[in-house]
Amino acid sequence: MNASTVPTTSGSTCPGARRQHRHPRHRPRLAGLAAAALVAAAVWAATTSGFALASAGPAVIGAPPPLHWVLERSGTGATLDAVACGTSRVSPSGPTTEVCWAGGVRGTMLVSYGGRTWTHRRAPTRAAIHGLTCVTVAGTAHCFAVGADGTILESLSPWTPWHRVATRPRTTESFNGITCQANGGRCWAVGDGVAALGTPPASSPTPAWPLISIPGVGGAHCGISPDACLNGVAVASTDEHFAAGGGGNVFAQFDYRGSGWRDQLSLGAGYFAAIACSPSRVVGRGHCITVGTSRNLARDRIDLTFDSGARWLQPRTPRNGSLPALHGIALPAVQSAREAYAVGDAGTILATGNGGTTWARQPSPTHRELLAVTCPSGAVACVAVGAVGTIAALTLPVPSPTPTPTLTPTPTPTPTGPRPLSACGTIMDTGSYQLTASLGPVSGTCLTVVPPPAGVTPGTTIDLDGHTITGDGTGTGSGIWIEPGASGVLIESSSPGAAISAFGTGVWDEGSDAVVRGPDLALTDNLGVGVELDGVNGSQVNDATVSGNDRFGIYFNSATDSAAGGNAVSGSGIYGVWIEGGTGDYVVSGNQVSGSGTAGIFVGRSNSGSLGEGTCASTPTLDRILGNTLLSNGSFGIAIACGPVNNIVSANSVSGDSAYDLADGNLNCGSPPNTWSANGYKTANRSVNATCIG
Repeated sequence: MNASTVPTTSGSTCPGARRQHRHPRHRPRLAGLAAAALVAAAVWAATTSGFALASAGPAVIGAPPPLHWVLERSGTGATLDAVACGTSRVSPSGPTTEVCWAGGVRGTMLVSYGGRTWTHRRAPTRAAIHGLTCVTVAGTAHCFAVGADGTILESLSPWTPWHRVATRPRTTESFNGITCQANGGRCWAVGDGVAALGTPPASSPTPAWPLISIPGVGGAHCGISPDACLNGVAVASTDEHFAAGGGGNVFAQFDYRGSGWRDQLSLGAGYFAAIACSPSRVVGRGHCITVGTSRNLARDRIDLTFDSGARWLQPRTPRNGSLPALHGIALPAVQSAREAYAVGDAGTILATGNGGTTWARQPSPTHRELLAVTCPSGAVACVAVGAVGTIAALTLPVPSPTPTPTLTPTPTPTPTGPRPLSACGTIMDTGSYQLTASLGPVSGTCLTVVPPPAGVTPGTTIDLDGHTITGDGTGTGSGIWIEPGASGVLIESSSPGAAISAFGTGVWDEGSDAVVRGPDLALTDNLGVGVELDGVNGSQVNDATVSGNDRFGIYFNSATDSAAGGNAVSGSGIYGVWIEGGTGDYVVSGNQVSGSGTAGIFVGRSNSGSLGEGTCASTPTLDRILGNTLLSNGSFGIAIACGPVNNIVSANSVSGDSAYDLADGNLNCGSPPNTWSANGYKTANRSVNATCIG
């Protein structure tokens, strides 16, 4: 983000979508508010039907290219409920840029200078952060955070630590949203039956914030009375404040001293998760937009006013109000800009160019819940945060330079070959990527492959080209994670020496039909699993080196029609190849499996590790274990647990295992029986099933 002299007033966010109130009838409080600063209106074209966006309606002549949201690496898997930005110096005498904060569960706090690189910053709390706001005072961002257990935190500048602010009297109720007037005016925090009013000083310490009563809210509890839940608060002008929350209620007050709150809008059902305000076209009258969910507590709801709440309108949204619930809203803080953004469940992003009268859906880079959004000025126009550490940024298109005409123009050839990949991040666009440098040590997941947008043909190739991807050795994250829904992914190396190591899982495939392929790719020394195929259909691991992984080398978990062939699997802590869950049809063939702690190849079902020769609940799985070489594994070479039946184990060479080379845990080989044929083995098999193993 670029520097800006426009004061930023960013608003509140509310608790994440997975947390419930104490009362089962009340809808979860979801994400909240972020009021925004000026974004270049000349670049964003407003139309009577919203923005001209890809997949959001017909193109408009003269409209700019579609705006593009991209995922950014947060370095955390924690749910982020709040985001706010402020223009600020980055040190007492340093340059000015846009400083952004993101907060979430367990006191998670991230900071970004310029909106692209996020780092952890310690907060003096383990309580969940539900709301953030920043104002720029004398060139420095002055920020506040609120959250569970009556938490209010203050940061006087980006280079000073966060510290606690007390309330008077103390409360343990949750604060869900916060907003401050520009240029260091008063601040409001609202939450579960509580509201607090603060006047931030220019320097620490900040005096305790007195609790303020709002009729119908103060003293009540959300778990008993959903109407008492306030999720967001916003400033429309010096004397106009609005708060929104449970029961579809909006409260308003028109007194700088904080008295005179009144219930202005009540739906009687549903809830508002967020509210944002800015000056209206009508001088002296506030423009506010609320977002949340409708009476059935499952779909989107938007209400807006251009006249400080004298009239509330319901605009038209895509699919006639049948979108997922909305959790966050951001709109400009200046009268001339009419843009606004709303975010919600399933990665929903809506945009308007006419103050909220009509909305259009935008392409989203994620399917995860987006819980809050803010739109400061700069090259990165907006930032949205959400579940599992998701951070999405909206980048404005860069104008193309005017071409210089020539008499004989030479056409520029279309670039061919893979796109260079030099850092960890999220891959949404399909096509070929090639690693240009080794990455690591990495905290968390390095590369994430997400499903492409609707209508885009899947197919993503990642070529490590002899480079390594290395974790930090704590056993968290994956070297490469293929998200559910992503398909057609190929992971390989065109040069020797490539390795993925020191993660929780080397490659974790939750998509479909991915291929992990050697021979120049190694999955080594991960603290959990080398390659995990989880719930997939048609995935393969072929010709790779899979060694020294602490638990499993290759793990089939509730997958179907998948295969592992020609791999060198060695030194696995428990199982070399583990087949677990699902209905099977796996092919494990031509692998060399050695030195596993418990078993070289193990076939189990329903989380069963039993090998007790008995009658089990049979599951026909039709797995085929063919032509493998197993040497010096722990207790077993090849073992089928009690339960899986109708499998074929044939032409394997097994020797040197400490207990049994071959073992079938089903009495009389199961029904229909497992087929054992033409296997070479030396150690005595389980005697009760000697007739099974030929």
